Amino acid sequence: MTDLGNKLEDKADVLDSIENEKSNRKEQLKEINNFLEIFDESNEGENETLSKIPQSFPKFFRFPKSISLRLDYGNEGYKTKNFETGSDSDEISRYTTILGKRLRIKVYYNGGKIFTEYETLLFKRITKIIKLYLENTRLKEKKRLLTTFYREILNAIKNGVWVSDEKEIITYCNSAMQTIAGVPVEQIIGKNVLTDFHHETVKIFKNYYIKARNSLKPVKYKNIPVDTPSGRKSIQSGWLIPRIKDGKYNGMICTIDDLTEKYQIKEQLDEKKSLYEAIVFSNSIGVAVVDMKGHPLEINDYLLEMFGYSAEELRKMHFKEFTFPKDKGKDLGLYKELIAGKRDFYHIEKRYIHKDGSIVWGYLTATLIRDSQGQPNYVISLVQDITEKKHTEQKLRKSKENLKELNQKLELKVKERTQELSQSRKKYKQAFKRVNFYKNLITHDMSNILQNIYSSVELVLLYRENPSYSDELNDIINVLKEQTIRGINFIKNARNLANLENKQQKLQKIDLLDEIEDTVRIFETSFLSRELDIKIKSEINQVFIKANELINDVIENLLSNSIKYNDSKKVEIRIKISTQIKEDTHYVRVEVIDNGIGIPDNRKKEIFNQIRNKKYSRSGMGLGLSLVKTIVHIFDGKIWVENRIKNDYTMGSKFILLLPEY
Repeated sequence: MTDLGNKLEDKADVLDSIENEKSNRKEQLKEINNFLEIFDESNEGENETLSKIPQSFPKFFRFPKSISLRLDYGNEGYKTKNFETGSDSDEISRYTTILGKRLRIKVYYNGGKIFTEYETLLFKRITKIIKLYLENTRLKEKKRLLTTFYREILNAIKNGVWVSDEKEIITYCNSAMQTIAGVPVEQIIGKNVLTDFHHETVKIFKNYYIKARNSLKPVKYKNIPVDTPSGRKSIQSGWLIPRIKDGKYNGMICTIDDLTEKYQIKEQLDEKKSLYEAIVFSNSIGVAVVDMKGHPLEINDYLLEMFGYSAEELRKMHFKEFTFPKDKGKDLGLYKELIAGKRDFYHIEKRYIHKDGSIVWGYLTATLIRDSQGQPNYVISLVQDITEKKHTEQKLRKSKENLKELNQKLELKVKERTQELSQSRKKYKQAFKRVNFYKNLITHDMSNILQNIYSSVELVLLYRENPSYSDELNDIINVLKEQTIRGINFIKNARNLANLENKQQKLQKIDLLDEIEDTVRIFETSFLSRELDIKIKSEINQVFIKANELINDVIENLLSNSIKYNDSKKVEIRIKISTQIKEDTHYVRVEVIDNGIGIPDNRKKEIFNQIRNKKYSRSGMGLGLSLVKTIVHIFDGKIWVENRIKNDYTMGSKFILLLPEY
C-alpha cells in the first residue's frame, strides 16, 4: 500500500497545477495519505474499513453541519448521522462495479454549496483508491485460498515435502514429513538442512543439495540411507528443486519418497526365495518340479540320491517309469485329477523303483501350481523317503509276535514252577506268592507296555499319510521311546529283585555323596526332553554308609519316579543329606523332595509292597519301590514317604531314607 500512496502523492502534484487559486488546498490533499493507512489493516472486515474512510478525508470534509457522506458496497454500507438526500446540484455521486459488487460514494453539502471541480476530482480519486483496496483485498483472499488449496494437496500426498529459504532453514513441511521423520513437523521447521541433522545423513545428502543449489537445476537423489530425527533407519529418494528469484538462488524445495517399506518387502521376498531354495536344494526332503505331462523339470540332490538316476536321465522319463507297477494306477489317476484342476493337491504312500532295481518307499505330496490367470501351470512334488520307517514297522510287527510268544512261554513256565513247589506247604505258599507277583508284573505291567507300543504303531500307520499330523507323529514316537525305556527298566528291576531274594549281599564302605552326584549327572543328560532342576544340599562334607553297588538302584528309582510322575513343566527335585540318631543307631538321612503328582495318604505304605492292587500295578511305580525297599532293608535301613506340603499330597512327595553310617 505504500507504493499506492506514493502514486497518489505524484498525482496530487499534478492537481496543484490545475488551479493556482486553490493552492491552499494542497496541504489538505496530502491528508489523503492518512486514508491509505487504513488499507494496511488487512485483518478488519470491509464494513469496518468503510466506516473509517470518512475519518481519513481532508479536513474540509469533516464539518458535520455542512457535509454528509454515504458509502455502499454490495449489501454493506455506511452513512454519517447527518446524511440527508440533497439536490443533484450540490452532491457528488460516484458509481462503479468492483469484483461483481457495486460501489457507490455520495457526498453533499447541507448548505447547498456547489462542489468545485477539484473536489469532484478528489472524490473520483477516493473511489479509485477504494477500488484498488477492495481489489487488493480480494487478491489476498484468492492468494490465501490458493495457498490453503495447495497446502491441502501437499498434505494429502504420501510423499514428504519440505521447503527451505536462501539460508538453508526449513520453513515448511507437509503432513507426510511427520510420518517419515517420526517427529512433529514443529521439530523440523526452523532447522538448518546442512547442519542440524544426523551427520552421516548430511554427509551423503549435502553433495546433492550443493549441486542443485549451484546449478539452479533440479537434482534427483536416489536410495540414500537416512537416520530420521526419531532414530529410525530409512531409505529415501526424491528431487531437490531450487527456488529462483530474480535469477538468484532463493531456497530449496525437496520431495521425499520413503522406500523403507519397499526395501523391507524386497528383503522378505528375498528371504522367502532363500527359504524356497533351501527347501529345494536341501537334503531333508526330495523336491521335483513336474510339467503337466508328468516329466520332471527340476530335481534336487535328495531325490537324485533316493532314485539313483542323474537329473538328465529323470528329465527324459515319465514318473510312471520309475513307479512300482502296482502303485502306478492309483498315482496316475490322482495326477490326472490334479492337472485337470479337480483337486489342488494329493498325498500318497507309494513304492519307487531305484535304478539298481531295489524298492524305495516314499511319501508323496503333489501340489498344483497355477499361473496368474488361474490355469494349471506345473506341479511341485515333495517326496519323503520312508523306506526305513516301513522296515521298522515290519520289525515292530515281528517283535509283537515274538513278545506274544514269549508271554505264552513265561506263563507256561510259571505254571510248571507252581506245580513243582506244591510239594511243600511252606515252600508252596512262598512260591505261590512269588508266582502271583511275577504274573502280575507280566500280565499287567508288561502287557500295558506292549499295548501302548501297539497302539502307538497303529496311530503312526493312521497319521503317516497326512503331513498335518507331523506334531502328533513326533509325540507318538516319543511315546514309543518312553515305553521301550519303561520296558527295559521293568525287566532290570524284576531281575534285580529276583537276585536279591536268592543270594546274600555283602556290604562295604560307600561314599554316598559321590554316588548321588554321579547319578544326578546321568539323569540331567538322559532326560533332555524334560526341564530338570535337581539340587543337592548336604550338611556334612563326607558321607559314608554301609552298602554296596545296589545303592545306585535306590537313587535311580527314586529320581526316576520323581520325574516320571510329574506333570509340572519344570521338574524340581531337592536332595537333602544330614545325620540322625534313632534307636541308638547313627544314620545318614537322605530326603528326596519333588513337585510331582504326589501319593494319597492311604497308599503311602502300600506302594512299597510287592502285592499291589491293579491301579498301582499299572502305574509301574510299585516294582521299583519294592526293589528300593528290599535293598534298603538289606542295608539295615529304613524308608518311608511323606507329603512335601503337610496335609496336601497333590503338591509333591518327600521320600526319606535312613541308611546306617559306616
